[in-house]
Amino acid sequence: MGFYRLIESRVRGAKDYARLDPVKKNLVRSLREAASRCPRGRWLDIGAGSGVHREVFAAMAGTYVGVDPAPRGPGVIRALGEALPVRPGSFDVAVLSEVLEHVRDPHAVLREARDALRPGGELLITVPFVFYEHESPHDFQRYTRHGLRLALTRAGFEVLELEPVCGVIATLGIPRSMAWLALGAMIPPLWGPMLALNDLWMRAVDLPLDRMFDPAKRWAQGHWARARKV
Repeated sequence: MGFYRLIESRVRGAKDYARLDPVKKNLVRSLREAASRCPRGRWLDIGAGSGVHREVFAAMAGTYVGVDPAPRGPGVIRALGEALPVRPGSFDVAVLSEVLEHVRDPHAVLREARDALRPGGELLITVPFVFYEHESPHDFQRYTRHGLRLALTRAGFEVLELEPVCGVIATLGIPRSMAWLALGAMIPPLWGPMLALNDLWMRAVDLPLDRMFDPAKRWAQGHWARARKV
């Protein structure tokens, strides 16, 4: 088991997930804020993994359905993003968080997500830009903000919001956090205290420095967007 999988196996819910590294903390915050502007109702989380986003979207998702080709948590249905087992037009919101980089045909996945949405339904999506190779060999592409906008427009979405996730200092905080938390993951009694200390360091050092040194977020780890089916 690699360090990332070992760390992930210790995560218990969205609170733990948001304390893993500075990028995830910003990502969860951005997703929560964007979700509050999405329609309430039926939410489809494509590439849900362990289903950790269920808690993030709880306030807006009356019904939450998570699908993933390799589910890692309870209640997540095994399915490919290119062939969703859902009725067309049956969801109010679809989520694709850190998924498009792992699929061979991103347009097919975006098209399936669009088909699953009702008219005027919305897509909430995040993609990496400056990020290490992961989930090998299933890691195929990265997205600038312009590349993400183009992909969404071509798939039949109107982009409502599109923003970077974080800047260079937060991005560089990923390997530091992983090295720190890997030790805690290998020694279970240390996991809780080391996760809490990692969170404290991020709040006191990583994130303030990130806002100071890269306010324009030109070295963004990734981008998030909210888009509407047209």
